[in-house]
Amino acid sequence: HKLSREEDGLVMERNTSNCKIVRGAAHGNLPFSRYVAVGNTVYISGIVGRDPISHELERNSLGKQTRVALSVIESILGEAGASLGDVMKATIFVTDMSRYGEVNIAYRDVFGANLPARTCVEVKSLPDPEAQVEIDVIACRREG
Repeated sequence: HKLSREEDGLVMERNTSNCKIVRGAAHGNLPFSRYVAVGNTVYISGIVGRDPISHELERNSLGKQTRVALSVIESILGEAGASLGDVMKATIFVTDMSRYGEVNIAYRDVFGANLPARTCVEVKSLPDPEAQVEIDVIACRREG
């Protein structure tokens, strides 16, 4: 890997001849991909608990938002050739850590005994002003 500086920051240059990079569809009109897969590793961008069809969000239910976000993540993982069982690491951003228990209940309901490594951080706000939780994950697709 070779690092170089450009006007807009640090850039990594690398030989990609042995590295297949797949980018998922753009996330609406936002300037990022829903996921990127590099080899067997899948990186999913932060997902909030907004229903992907109705665009509704249960404002007063952190548990419901967590379940919806994880359901959307499960769908994206399927598109990328992986499943929730392949998740290695989750990062959860919440706007109210005093409601952490609601996140834990929903998280355990979805993942069961197959718990990936996880970090949970309280933030002042999220890009979607109505959202109370945002989750990103890293997964490893199983071979063949």
